[in-house]
Amino acid sequence: MGKKEVITGEIPERYMKIGGVQGITYLYLLSECCVPLAEGQNPEKVIPFAQLDRIPEFINELKNIVSAIFADEPDVEGLLEKAVTLRNDLKDAATDIFAYQDIMKLHEYVLRRTRPVDAPAGRTINDEAEARDILSAVFRDATNAVINENISLCVAQLPLRMTKARYHDILMNELKIYADGPKSAFDRNMFLMRMSAGICDGPHQKLPAVEGFLDRLLQADLKTIDSETRQSFEKELSECIELLDDYKDVSELIVQALDHFMVYLYNYLYNYRDSSREAVLEILGLRSIVDEALESFEKGRREKMSSTVLDLFSKTEGIVDEEFEKIAKSLGHFLKSSTQEEDRELKPYLQRFLLCDKLLSQSYYADIEEDADAEEESASREDVEKAVEEFCRDLEVRSENDSRMMSRARMAATFANIPVFFTSRTEVMNYVLSSINGCRDAYEKEVSLELAKKAVM
Repeated sequence: MGKKEVITGEIPERYMKIGGVQGITYLYLLSECCVPLAEGQNPEKVIPFAQLDRIPEFINELKNIVSAIFADEPDVEGLLEKAVTLRNDLKDAATDIFAYQDIMKLHEYVLRRTRPVDAPAGRTINDEAEARDILSAVFRDATNAVINENISLCVAQLPLRMTKARYHDILMNELKIYADGPKSAFDRNMFLMRMSAGICDGPHQKLPAVEGFLDRLLQADLKTIDSETRQSFEKELSECIELLDDYKDVSELIVQALDHFMVYLYNYLYNYRDSSREAVLEILGLRSIVDEALESFEKGRREKMSSTVLDLFSKTEGIVDEEFEKIAKSLGHFLKSSTQEEDRELKPYLQRFLLCDKLLSQSYYADIEEDADAEEESASREDVEKAVEEFCRDLEVRSENDSRMMSRARMAATFANIPVFFTSRTEVMNYVLSSINGCRDAYEKEVSLELAKKAVM
C-alpha cells in the first residue's frame, strides 16, 4: 500500500474503529451511571440524571445523534453539525458547573473557620512544633512535583495573613513566568484564577437547587451562628458539592461519548467511500450494545448486561490500543519520508488527524475549532502586568462587601493557579511559621492547621 493510501484510507479506517468502539463504550457507561438496575440491587451509586437540570436535554440529544448514526444511510454532515452544537452547549454548562464548584469551595473555607457562638475557643497551640510537623509532611516525598503540589495545598489552607500589597507583589512576580510564552495559556490561567476567586461572570445558567442554598447561606449571620445551625449548613453544603460532582461526572461521560462518535463521523464522512467498508461493518456489528444502552434510557431502568452485549464487548478488547499503535507507526513512517508535495497534498488529512487526537484525548471540552495554521500570539510582560492589575482591582471591588474571612478565602483560592513562590525549604518554613504566628484567632488557627495537615498527609 502506497503512502497516500495509508493516509487517505488505512489511518482513517483505524480512527473510525477507535471512535466507534470507544463511543459505544462510553454510551454504555453513561447508561450504567444514570439508570438503575430493574431489580433495584445496584452496589454502585446511580446518578438520577432526570433530576439534574439540563442533563436530560443533553442525554436526549446524544441519543438522537447516536440513533441516527446507526440508521441506514445517515446524514453524516447534518449529524456533525448537531454534534458540534451539543458539544458547545455542554462546554457552556460545564463552565457553569465549575463556577459553582469554586463558589462552594469559598463558602466551605469560610464556614469551616467560623466558630459557632456555643463552641469553645480553639486550643493553645505550639506554633513552632506545628510548623515543623507541616514542613515534614510537605517534604516527605523527594519528588519536586509532589512537593510543589503539597506546598500549594498547604498554603491554601493555612491562615492567610498578608497585606493586599504583598499579595499583589506575589502575583506580579510569579505570573511573569508567562511573559514571552503562549498568550492562550496565560489567558486560561487568569480565567481559572477568576473562577477560583469567584469574580468571573458566571455561572450563566442558574441551578435552582444550588442557588436556594446559597441564598440561605448569604442571608445568615455567621457571627451569631450556633453549632446546630452550622452543622445544618455543612450538611447542605456537602449535598450541594455532591450534586455538582454528579453534574460534572455525567457531563463528562456525555462529552466523551460524543467526542468519540464525532471521530467516527469525521472519518466516515471523508474517507469511507474511498476505502473498504470493513471499519463501518465492524462498528455496525456492535449495534446491540447501542440498542441496549438506548433502551435503558428510554425505560428509565436497565437489566444486567446481556450475554449478547457481553460477548460483543469481549470482541472489542485490545482493538483501541492496537489501532493507536498502528496509527502512530504509520504516521511516524510517513512524516519521516514525506516530501513537501506530499505534505501539501495530504495536509487536510493530517489536520483532521490532529482534530481526532484532540477529541480522543482526556482533555474534556478541548477547543476543536482553533486554526492549526494560526500563529500563536505571545504574552508580553506588559500583558501580564496589565492582567494582574486588572485582576487585583476586580478582586478588591468584589471583596468590598465581603467579610474578612471571605476576602481571605478568595485570595487563598488563587494560590493553586500560580507557580509555587518559594525557592527553598527555609522560605517555606518561614511562611508557615509567619502564617501561624500572625493568626490571633485560636479557633481559626486550630481548624486551619488541621486542614493543612489533612491536605498534605
